[in-house]
Amino acid sequence: MTEILKRNVSTGAEDTEVSSAPADAYQTGVISTARFSLGPAVHARQAIIRKAARFWMAAALPLGALVVGGMVYDIRLLFVGAVLMFVLFPALLFFGWYGILTRPWAVASLFPHEVVLASDNEVTVEYHPMEGRESAPPEDLVIPCGSVTGCQFVGRNLIVCYGGGRELIIPLSAFAEPAAALAFQRRLEEGVESVNRFNDDF
Repeated sequence: MTEILKRNVSTGAEDTEVSSAPADAYQTGVISTARFSLGPAVHARQAIIRKAARFWMAAALPLGALVVGGMVYDIRLLFVGAVLMFVLFPALLFFGWYGILTRPWAVASLFPHEVVLASDNEVTVEYHPMEGRESAPPEDLVIPCGSVTGCQFVGRNLIVCYGGGRELIIPLSAFAEPAAALAFQRRLEEGVESVNRFNDDF
């Protein structure tokens, strides 16, 4: 991830040179992104990747047991394993994918929007109308600092988790420079840590 942030940040079709301003310059001020939009599939892909990373053992162990059992004891167990792999798992993946695509925050990401991190670490998402469409954009989303449960880099995106499983995905290319993305993530993570310490004390 550090190597990605050191590269030039692409905004649209043109690349802009990365500024040498230190991340400390963003520690107390307002950080805003350029206007961007995402397809709902981005949310689905990120969610499935994280779920697979957490629960792959739960699927791999039974499947592996069926393969071993089919090779050693009864070949019919191999058929059961093939059914799980090529029928059941794809069906579950499809329903999970469709469910994520229809979530309100995934649909809202279709509209052009920009993200602003205020000096008090409150996150505001400002939505704008789509060109050539009459659909009204969603109302601006305000995420208080206390509602953020995590903020991490995943691939070329910065993912802000908030409000019981909701996600705000920000492409790194939307930031003016890598230092802004780093400061954005650090400030929100520090807020999460301070809330956790407060809860532990009580």
